[in-house]
Formats: sequence, C-alpha cells, structure tokens
Amino acid sequence: MTDPLEIFARAEDFRRTSILLINSLGAPKQIDATRLVPQAVNSAFSSELFLKCLHLLDHKKPAPMVHALDRLFALLNVSTQNEINRAWTKMRRTLPTKFLQRTQEPGLLECLKESSIAFEHYRYLFELAPVRYRIQNLPDVLRNVCVTRNPTWPSLYETAYQITLVKT
Repeated sequence: MTDPLEIFARAEDFRRTSILLINSLGAPKQIDATRLVPQAVNSAFSSELFLKCLHLLDHKKPAPMVHALDRLFALLNVSTQNEINRAWTKMRRTLPTKFLQRTQEPGLLECLKESSIAFEHYRYLFELAPVRYRIQNLPDVLRNVCVTRNPTWPSLYETAYQITLVKT
C-alpha cells in the first residue's frame, strides 16, 4: 500500500515551491507575472496530493487516478470535508480584505469547482482562456488537516523525506 507520509512529503515539496514563487512575485504594482502560472500550478499539484493523502487516511486505499480537485474533495469522508471547509472558512476570515475579490466571496466548493483543473488548463494557456484560481491558500489548509491527524509528519519530512540531489 502507498505510504500516506510519502504523499504528504511530495505535496509539501510542491507547497513550498508555490510559497517560494508567491514570495518572489514582488510588490503588487510590480508583480512579475511570469511566476503567477507556475505558482498556481504548484499550488494545484500540492492540493491534489494533500487531497489524495487525506483520501488514503480516510479510506485506507489510494484515491482513483483523478486530478480534478472538486472530484477528489467529493471522495473524502463527509467529516473530512467538513473539517476542511471549517478550516478554509477560518483562513479566509484572516485574509486582509484587499485579497478578497468581492463582498461575498464564494465558498470552498465553488472555488474548488472553478479551479478544479487549473493545472491542466494552465499547461495549455497558450491555446485556452485563463481560468480563475482562488485557492492559492488551499494547500496550507489541507496540510494543516493532515498534520492535525499526524503531528509528527512535519518533523519527519524535515529529517527524512525531502528530495535530495545526488552528485554525479
């Protein structure tokens, strides 16, 4: 069986890359747009893997070969969905209002649906119209749910599960 810690570690790799990219964007009026798409793709990859990790924890079997984030979310136990929804809502309340795009922000399910296949879409951005991606912070929420269930995982990741480059 797949080890959920391995999935968590790969999700964490993509999450950290997403954070590096978002932190390198620059001031709001001088954003380096060349990093926006790679940031969204890494965020989406991370979310997909965290959802698959939670699926494995919920069901004791790997998630099907699905990439759509809304579909993966729907496959989780209702209790896990509710936990994620509560954490998402709490996180959204802590964001400065300048990051919220409208008075009534959509809920997690709507955000998941509109951003569900963002990483697939962004690969073909040269052919397709842009899609909205409002779930940049979802990997942090999903990571926290995983860590709530497995508090030792962050330290195990730091000591044993990071990808190391081998000198040739």
